[in-house]
Amino acid sequence: MSLTYFVTPHTERKKKLVIQARARVTRQRLLLLDLLREGEHLTADELYQRAKGREPHIHLSTVYRNLQLFARRGLIDELQLTGGRTRYFELKRPQKHYHAICLACGRTLDFNNPMVERARQAAEAETGMVITDVQLSMTGYCGKCYKARKNFWAAYC
Repeated sequence: MSLTYFVTPHTERKKKLVIQARARVTRQRLLLLDLLREGEHLTADELYQRAKGREPHIHLSTVYRNLQLFARRGLIDELQLTGGRTRYFELKRPQKHYHAICLACGRTLDFNNPMVERARQAAEAETGMVITDVQLSMTGYCGKCYKARKNFWAAYC
């Protein structure tokens, strides 16, 4: 089997991440990291379908085990978004980001906002706690879905 599709400009970085996570470097782990690096918000099943397209012999249980390993070792974030679906997303980024989720199509958009950091600092000052993580997700309608809903209701009102 050819491994050429695993060799990307980020291969060495991915290997270092796996080694830092105190895990063995395998083709499957490198493939999953490559798919997660693409930055989409994927469920385990979506990640499995994409991985299977590149590596037909990968098993769903392998995807779940590696996602658990990556999350436990701090390589990825595991997020519970609306609808109760667990989503795993790209490798952790140095800069914190938050999520806006479309209620119609499910699209998840990342955003940054300095006001969230100020709110975290204010909460620390008020409570005396050291806040180590903030998770924020907002729901609404993306521009495309909002326009479609608006046109639908305009036609019937």
